Amino acid sequence: MIGVALVALGAVAAVSGVRLALERPRPISLAGALLAPVGLALALLGAGRLVFPGFLGGDAPLRAPRILAAADGSVRTSLRQRLALAGHQVDFVGDASADVPALELGRRLARDLPVLRPDLVLLDAGAADVRAGADAATAAGRVAELVDLVLDRAPRAVVLLASPVEGVRQMALDRAARTGRVRFVDVAARGRAADAWFDAVALWLRPVRR
Repeated sequence: MIGVALVALGAVAAVSGVRLALERPRPISLAGALLAPVGLALALLGAGRLVFPGFLGGDAPLRAPRILAAADGSVRTSLRQRLALAGHQVDFVGDASADVPALELGRRLARDLPVLRPDLVLLDAGAADVRAGADAATAAGRVAELVDLVLDRAPRAVVLLASPVEGVRQMALDRAARTGRVRFVDVAARGRAADAWFDAVALWLRPVRR
């Protein structure tokens, strides 16, 4: 909008200046002599703004938020489709799988997070640890370490966390109170995992889009 306005204003000023100069050639019209070059300069500035949106110190267009979804593959596919249908422009990055123990997922995220720089990280963690034989306390501790890893390696990201492991909800609430960057997604209460994730992501996107 700024670029268009500058081009329009510059064109009007330049044309007005030329007209004044032609209507009053002698003595030289001071208004005409000034308006024409000033208008041309404004038009050029506006054109520069249109070509390079960051020109004149303005903000470049907002990029689509980057989402790293360490969740079930079917959830990622459904989420991508539903967000698109709802008009949300997002960029899914990475291919982390939730169907691995937290330690393995942590190794992958430690490698990928600094490179991918996500704005939102979806974590569905803990179930694989329990299936592998870990008790609830051990599994919850591993999930906590995983959350802390994401908070450290992706310092601007918000974490949406889901887990069936007892104790993880309270841990998420504690991290939320301390950092403001963790939210628990209650998949069990919502009934369908895809619905729970969609609601949580759509809620997070509202302030981003404003």
